Amino acid sequence: MFRNLVFAACFVASPAVAAPGWGVTAEPSQQGDRKFCTLWYGDSSPHMNFFAASDHFAVSVQSDRLVDIAEEAPINVTFSGSTFTTGPTQVSEAGVYTGFVMAWDLDDMMSNLAVAGAYDAPFSITLDGYTITFPVGSLDDRVTIFADCRGQLDAQ
Repeated sequence: MFRNLVFAACFVASPAVAAPGWGVTAEPSQQGDRKFCTLWYGDSSPHMNFFAASDHFAVSVQSDRLVDIAEEAPINVTFSGSTFTTGPTQVSEAGVYTGFVMAWDLDDMMSNLAVAGAYDAPFSITLDGYTITFPVGSLDDRVTIFADCRGQLDAQ
């Protein structure tokens, strides 16, 4: 049940915006009895996000290109020089894949994302041989806001 909630929540927090870009929840969002934080890119295909609850951490990706991927294929998130691999993915609907990670992996991904943002270096997500590259552009302070949101989860 909780995993289905995670899948749905991974894409619920995104506001409707005209152009793809980075968004973040400044304070924990709530769905049912679960509170969570998200840092996401895009509001339409392709779309990805980093997800944190007090006891679960995940990376989700959605793309129209990802319709024939085997469930359980891990997601590889690659920044220049560093690759992080999720656990086996689960599919919540066609083209939406979520892989769970440990808290320290999410911390390391956020550090790499902040460095990528400083140099405007893209990162990629690979799933079962399909690679999607996401621009980083200006993150401003979104990584810090995401970390602060996660801190609020721990405090509750």
